[in-house]
Amino acid sequence: MTTSLSSLRIALAATGFGLILALTTPAAFAADKDKEESVRPDIGKAVQAANDAIQAKNWDAALQALDTADAVKDKTPYETYAIDLTRGKAASGKGDAAGSAKAFAAAFDTGKVKPEDQVKLMGAITGLYGQAKDYPNAVAWGQRYVKAGGTDQQVKTILPQAEYLAGDYASAARDAEAAIAAGEQAGQKPTEQQLTLLASADLKQKDDAAYVTVLTKFVTLYPTKERWADLINHAERKPGFSDRYFLPLNRLQRATGCLTDYQGMIELDLQEGISSEAKAVADEGGSAVPKGVAAKASAAAAQDKAKIDRDAKDAEGFKDGNVLVTIGYTYVGFGNAAKGLELLQQGIAKGGLKHPDEAKLMLGAAYFQAGQMPKAIETFDSISGPAADIAKLWSLRAKQGA
Repeated sequence: MTTSLSSLRIALAATGFGLILALTTPAAFAADKDKEESVRPDIGKAVQAANDAIQAKNWDAALQALDTADAVKDKTPYETYAIDLTRGKAASGKGDAAGSAKAFAAAFDTGKVKPEDQVKLMGAITGLYGQAKDYPNAVAWGQRYVKAGGTDQQVKTILPQAEYLAGDYASAARDAEAAIAAGEQAGQKPTEQQLTLLASADLKQKDDAAYVTVLTKFVTLYPTKERWADLINHAERKPGFSDRYFLPLNRLQRATGCLTDYQGMIELDLQEGISSEAKAVADEGGSAVPKGVAAKASAAAAQDKAKIDRDAKDAEGFKDGNVLVTIGYTYVGFGNAAKGLELLQQGIAKGGLKHPDEAKLMLGAAYFQAGQMPKAIETFDSISGPAADIAKLWSLRAKQGA
């Protein structure tokens, strides 16, 4: 899976930006009757001129007017608040995210922001510091936002992004998980960007188990051949993985469109006596399959197809169900799913199987190939033990449909 965050973008939260627009109107700096606070006329005139310039998108004129206001001596905290808040809006309009964030942060720290506006303004400051690539400050303000009870998902997504880009991968993973969980509780599915960040943070920490968990969610919500290939490869690398499961995983690779080792799967099929699947894989592989291997698969399939009905009748009299299972799956490969499923079920019911979990995996794969997804899911979900991890992946693929 691609884990690069070179395309990561941190944006100003829309809720915070709307708040800034409201707070920087002239009416916002009129006398507050409860606190009996206002700005002096010379400062008020300059701030009014700055707001007029902002309306005209004349950002430089707005900043010049604010410099005039800022030059007034002995400013009260409320006057500083009015100037810095307006400066933040002008700097933002000019595209100066760093200057805007610094101005809004200064306005916030005057203590004059109304309680009902504080959390939203913290979110806006977080976003601006992120835009400016000042990740330590984006993290600091994002943490203040969360601690203050902020719930906006856009801001809560910015925090782990900033933590990741600041090199704090443990915090990034923790806060990304929290943002995803909160979104899911609100009925929102995680975005690809959120999952990419979480997966990248897990990889940076070499937390393979956590990475597989998020990769599974990735494949569930946003399946691609590349993501399926990564997930299946991790299943192969899991400690205790048995060579007996290479063929079931090859089948899953084929079902997800990410099979590359055609020759390896053909050879395993021929070893197991499943010539119909071997020939189908050889046909799909085309030039990627050596001509000798393809010819061997074709010859075996022709031979087995000519005598499969007789072999099936003979197998019904055997003491165990091993041959019935193999012949049943071979029937499915030849296009006779009804007969194949019947024999697979008979073989499993007869018992005495060398590898019962593999037989169930074959039955589930046969249901999948027959387009009977509910039956496939039921079969895969019933598998426990060492094959359970593979069965879960197959179940996930079946839930996605043919």
